Amino acid sequence: MSESRESEFERHDGPPPLSAYEDEPATRHAHSTVTASTPTRAQASPPPEDGRAIKSEEEVIGALLKGRPWSEISHVARAEDYSREHRLILAAIEQLADSGEPHDAIMVSQQLERRGHLLAAGGLARLSQLCRDTVTEANIGAHARAVRKTAITRRLPATHHDPEAIAGLQRDLAELEALEKPAAPPAIVLRHVADIVAERRGIGTLRLGEQARH
Repeated sequence: MSESRESEFERHDGPPPLSAYEDEPATRHAHSTVTASTPTRAQASPPPEDGRAIKSEEEVIGALLKGRPWSEISHVARAEDYSREHRLILAAIEQLADSGEPHDAIMVSQQLERRGHLLAAGGLARLSQLCRDTVTEANIGAHARAVRKTAITRRLPATHHDPEAIAGLQRDLAELEALEKPAAPPAIVLRHVADIVAERRGIGTLRLGEQARH
């Protein structure tokens, strides 16, 4: 199998992947953006995660491991939206998909091992668990959108998390956008311009008639 390109999920400039911890040596590539320094777990401790978002992440990954195509959610999957463990798994799935390879649990575990990320991603046992816990793959799109929505909401100010507040924010943004546009001429001015144009056209027509009579 040819060497897969570096995934967006590995290029992400956020916290270092779990492989940077001393679980196992990650394979270094010339084009990798992972730094050589090894952070401590205390320095890179993740923020508290939304339980529902994590469940949706698991459903997305489980569905992919059970055969749903990566292309079905690639347009909505963003590296920064997923927990670090899941980011590594998605990176392996994306690399396999881009190479035209299947991305079942065995293939993904092998890809993770080649990249030096298998232990950091939870090992084959974790991949098998994700497969077992995914009851149906049919809802992968809905779960991928839920992950994206949760990530966007998390970045909003705390005062704009409920639907009513978000709607208010959208109205405010629309008003700001409207205020940035040049003001339209008042309606009365437009009417005056139209009257002047009509008047000039009438004068021109009258003169042409007089010339024709002469």
